[in-house]
Amino acid sequence: DTIKACTDFKAEDFDNKAQAAKNYSRVITKAYTDLMNVTTSNDDELTFSLREDKLEPSLTVVKDQLSNPSLKLRTCIKGMNEMLGGGFEGSRIYMFLGLAGVGKSMTMLNLAYQMKKANKDYTTKDPDKIPAIVYLTMENTVRETIQRLYEMIVGQDKDMSKLSVQDIVNLLKSEGELYLSSESPIDIIIKYKPNNSVDTNYLYELDEELQFEGYEMICLIQDHIKRI
Repeated sequence: DTIKACTDFKAEDFDNKAQAAKNYSRVITKAYTDLMNVTTSNDDELTFSLREDKLEPSLTVVKDQLSNPSLKLRTCIKGMNEMLGGGFEGSRIYMFLGLAGVGKSMTMLNLAYQMKKANKDYTTKDPDKIPAIVYLTMENTVRETIQRLYEMIVGQDKDMSKLSVQDIVNLLKSEGELYLSSESPIDIIIKYKPNNSVDTNYLYELDEELQFEGYEMICLIQDHIKRI
């Protein structure tokens, strides 16, 4: 695939160059992802045994992983963390179920916000990447989601439409701690796709696009499951 993508990119004329470049970028990003998966530790390769030559090495790996602050994504809700055994663990899928109108979307958005605030010590596998919590909404638009996030943090008394953009930015930073810095490195990315417009393959494409933009997706929240 890599050789074909390179050949197509070189051979295509100007009119088709954009599509060839997109294919080339996809292949390179996938190769990078595969490389990262190989070079990072994998629990599947860990073997436990009571033999003296195996016991201590395996326990050392487990201890190092458990002491890693990036093992789980905590929230600012003590009861939620306790229920989850410390927080949301990587490589796992969590599903929140509820009837229409009970607040599933608001809960998911709040969890994204909580994880942003509660994991300021998070480090990415690739130190050059920005950790990102991605909120993919297929129900409410990005505008509606931003408005909900604002009202969740600031309240409804300070109407967004009556404030300047700079005032809104200052409120989100001062009251919501929504900014990027070395002390608060996690970004929140909100994207929208219409109902049933994409399938689960898009989630992989989204991950690749974000990697190309310099992000490492540490959590994906999709709202909601019947729409993809």
